[in-house]
Amino acid sequence: SLQSSLSRCPSLLSIPHSRLLASVQCLKTRCQFSSQQVQKILNTTPEALTQDPNHLEELFQYAYFRMGGKHGDIISSGIFQKSLYEIRVRHHFLERLGRFIPPNKNGLCPLSNPKIKEVVQLSEEDFLSRIARSSSEEFNIFQKILEREERESAEEIEEDQDNLSTDEEFSENEEESEKEDDSDDENYPESFQGDQSKYKNYKNK
Repeated sequence: SLQSSLSRCPSLLSIPHSRLLASVQCLKTRCQFSSQQVQKILNTTPEALTQDPNHLEELFQYAYFRMGGKHGDIISSGIFQKSLYEIRVRHHFLERLGRFIPPNKNGLCPLSNPKIKEVVQLSEEDFLSRIARSSSEEFNIFQKILEREERESAEEIEEDQDNLSTDEEFSENEEESEKEDDSDDENYPESFQGDQSKYKNYKNK
C-alpha cells in the first residue's frame, strides 16, 4: 500500500510529483514493466522512485541484457536499491571465476547461474562464501584490478576523442587554407593571370 511505501521510504513525500511520474513512466515505457509490476516495485522497493530515470534504465538494462534476468526476477532482486557499480563488481567477479555464464543469443542463462537476487542482496560475507566461494582478499584485489581497467579504458576513450577533435580541426584549417589560396588567385591582375598559371604548373611538377 501507499502507506507502507511511505513508511519504508519517507523521502517520497519530498520529491516533486513530476519526478515521481517520470520514474514511473521510465519503468513502464523504457523498462517495459506492466502497471501491476510497477505497483509491486513501489510496494517492495519504493526507493526506486527516488532514482533518476536514466539510472533506473541503466540498472534494468544491465540486469536484463548482461545477466539474463527476466522482469519478475529483476523485481524480486531488489536491484533498484543498489548502485550499478556494486552490481557490476559482483557480476564481473563471478564471470571471471567462471561461476556466472553470460546469456546466449536468446537471452537465456544456464540454470547453474546464481539468481540475480543472490548476487544483489546477500551480504558480502555470504556472497563470497556461498556464491563466489572465494575470499575477501581475492575480491578486494579484483576490485582494484577492475577499477584500474576501467580507468585505463576511460583514458583511452578520452584520448581517442581528443585525437578525433584534432583531426577535424586540422581538416577544417586545411579547407580554410585552400579557400584562401583560391581567393589569392582571383585577386591577381588580369595581365598576370597567365604568368601565375605557369607558376602554379611549374610548382606542381
